[in-house]
Amino acid sequence: MAVRLKDIARESGVSISTVSRILSNDTSRKANSKTIAKVFATAERLGYFHEKVTPAHFLEYFNPHETYSVGCILTSEEETYVSPFFSALLAGIQHEIIKQGPSFPHNFFVAHIKDPGFVQFIQNTRLDCAIMLGRTSLENIEMLKANIANLVYAGVNKIGNGIDEVLCDAREAV
Repeated sequence: MAVRLKDIARESGVSISTVSRILSNDTSRKANSKTIAKVFATAERLGYFHEKVTPAHFLEYFNPHETYSVGCILTSEEETYVSPFFSALLAGIQHEIIKQGPSFPHNFFVAHIKDPGFVQFIQNTRLDCAIMLGRTSLENIEMLKANIANLVYAGVNKIGNGIDEVLCDAREAV
């Protein structure tokens, strides 16, 4: 079973948001060195880093002379643009990609899964990674997994299927 931030927080005796900030190297709020060490040790002990690329390891894989292709796949036109959740996610993704500037050479694509040429686009375009906003059919998920090595789903419902997921849980406020 995957290690969750909630598990690391419980074992470390800190909040989920503290664990998230520490593991993502977010310096907007300071944590003392003992807390940082405790969170990393707990995450390692629980197996959080196994088969994951952490921000600290990113530079081992990143080649600044290569242009990366990043995709954002919209599954529902109405949901994506009208929903405050999905529109904020899309805006945040675009903001972070742009913020990287020349230090992260990239092409950024936003594609709608229901567009007539979508399947051909996915099959003919090398996407290094993509974020899928919203739910879609199992058939679409399998097609995306077959064509995109690094696929992440962002939404409100767990879909599983061997895809990394970023979920909003309003009840748990995470």
